[in-house]
Amino acid sequence: MFLRDYALGHLPGGQGNILLDTIQFTVDELNFALKMAISAFNVVTPISTFKAENFPNEYLLLLGVCRFLMMSESFHQLRNQVAAQDGDIAPSGIYEKTQAYLALAQALQAEYQELARALKNQLNMESAYGFLGSGYKNVSRHRYGP
Repeated sequence: MFLRDYALGHLPGGQGNILLDTIQFTVDELNFALKMAISAFNVVTPISTFKAENFPNEYLLLLGVCRFLMMSESFHQLRNQVAAQDGDIAPSGIYEKTQAYLALAQALQAEYQELARALKNQLNMESAYGFLGSGYKNVSRHRYGP
């Protein structure tokens, strides 16, 4: 839903993308993108071992998956781009969106990296404070007050 990769007629009111006959990304591609987004998060220090089942933030995971898919599509666009001109006819093809996909991937990457770094910092601090205690934690003014 976030990527809006529906074919024409697959949304209420017959809406959809007129350039698609079906969805743009397969289930296998989505699953691989999910795996890579989690892997990218796990390698940010401090190293972690999250899986899809216990990933700490859905929005961050969505950004990571979409970034991976947009980067992958930019490669696809680049590899299939063919520029040919015949007389006065200007070339226009369906595989000429490399820069648009790449720019979208970079925008998603910037937001992903910012949020991933902030989340890793928060998780790291929470884990540190969870294990470090103080001898004063059991002392109360109410119990030992004047």
